[in-house]
Amino acid sequence: MSNAMQSLGQLQEAEEGDQVAELKARNALLMDALDHITRTVDGSRTNTRRLRWIKERALSAMRGEKFWKGAFELPANAAAKDAQLVRQKTEKAQALRASVNMIREALGAINGATGSDLDEVWKETDPDTFAEYQRLRAIAWPEGQGEPPEVR
Repeated sequence: MSNAMQSLGQLQEAEEGDQVAELKARNALLMDALDHITRTVDGSRTNTRRLRWIKERALSAMRGEKFWKGAFELPANAAAKDAQLVRQKTEKAQALRASVNMIREALGAINGATGSDLDEVWKETDPDTFAEYQRLRAIAWPEGQGEPPEVR
């Protein structure tokens, strides 16, 4: 019995030694990854609050400090700002489309032309302004977003 107990003890020590070796190897990989993150942040061309937060979080983990939310100034939530920018872009596009349509309708009224006839008359009478109109029209109605309504 004593030989069996001794063999079991040796087996447990060997298994614990293997586990320790595995944990040390895993720890080395994680430390290298965290160090790579900090070096990548340092090499970045921009210095944002989010990047500073990521670097500080990686450094604190490397130092073995427990993370708590109050330790760092957290980066702002970009989702709200993105939504605001999309809304502003949409509003500006709608305003530009309305302006382009008003310009086209006004020129149609002045020249007595409507629809596609207006484009031909305008192109012949004022090619520079027509080119600017075409540029604005391309911005207001990007490809794949439909065509502007025809002037009646």
